[in-house]
Amino acid sequence: MSMSTAPLTEITVRIPLNRPPSEKDRQAGVGIEFLEQRLFQVGWVEEAGMALKRFKIIFTGHGDAERGENYIEWKAVLQE
Repeated sequence: MSMSTAPLTEITVRIPLNRPPSEKDRQAGVGIEFLEQRLFQVGWVEEAGMALKRFKIIFTGHGDAERGENYIEWKAVLQE
């Protein structure tokens, strides 16, 4: 298996929920700590939380009660 040498430009973290996500979840930052941990691991932020790279954070929520697919997705996208 070969590893990609392309630079990482996007990081996505999906947090499963047992209910459809809401605006309150976004405002409360539900699951954002998992994105923060990942950003630290790849060197986009320092341990103290200071950004080392310029990026924007995007929140999306997905709720599909019939299929049981309820989750929050936090995404960080590098900016040029």
